[in-house]
Formats: sequence, structure tokens, C-alpha cells
Amino acid sequence: MEMLTYKLVYKRPLIVIISFIVNIIIILILIIIIIIIIIIIIIIIYLGYTTEGGKNNNIFIQIEIGYSMYLGAPLLPGSALDKAWDKRCEDIERASDRLNAIRPNVQDALILLKSSFSAQKCS
Repeated sequence: MEMLTYKLVYKRPLIVIISFIVNIIIILILIIIIIIIIIIIIIIIYLGYTTEGGKNNNIFIQIEIGYSMYLGAPLLPGSALDKAWDKRCEDIERASDRLNAIRPNVQDALILLKSSFSAQKCS
């Protein structure tokens, strides 16, 4: 009786080696990217806490709570809210002056045009 021996034979050993090398390269690139991100974070933290000559070179700006805004909208009552209201009142006053300057039939046409572009109220 003959003994059968099986050998592991890769049909394409070059492809296996190349895929292994590519995987190693991808892992090394990811490690390098992570190291670069960590270095950038350390630099930002360092710049945020360094002081020279008694001056704080913080990258964050400290403001009073009344001046706080987010995307142009005031967060809390205070100076920023007053400024936003003043700007809106000026816009409304300018619009009313311009509306008074045009003839009444044109006003009606503008109101109809504006209402035709707005969405209906659903109740």
C-alpha cells in the first residue's frame, strides 16, 4: 500500500507575497498617519499653553458671555443680542422705506410674487 503524501503547493506564490507586502505597507502608512496626528495634537496643545513674557499665547479667544454667538446667532441675552436686534430693525426700516417708495399696484404685485414662492401653512 502506497502512502499518499500531500504537499501544500501555492499555485501563485508571487501574488501571495505581493499581497502580504501590500498589507504591511498599508499598516505602516496608517501607523505613520496616526503618529503625525498625535504630533499635530501635541503641537496644538503646546501652543495653547505656552507663555512668553507674561503674555498668554492661547489659541482660544476668551470673550464675555454676553458677546457669545454661534453661526451669527446670539446664544444668550446681552450685547450680541442687542446688536442682532439693531441689525434686524435697520433691515426692516430700510425695507419699509423702499416699499413706500414704490407705487401701490407694484406693492400688490410684489406681495403676490412673494406669497407664490412661500410654502403653505399646514395646520
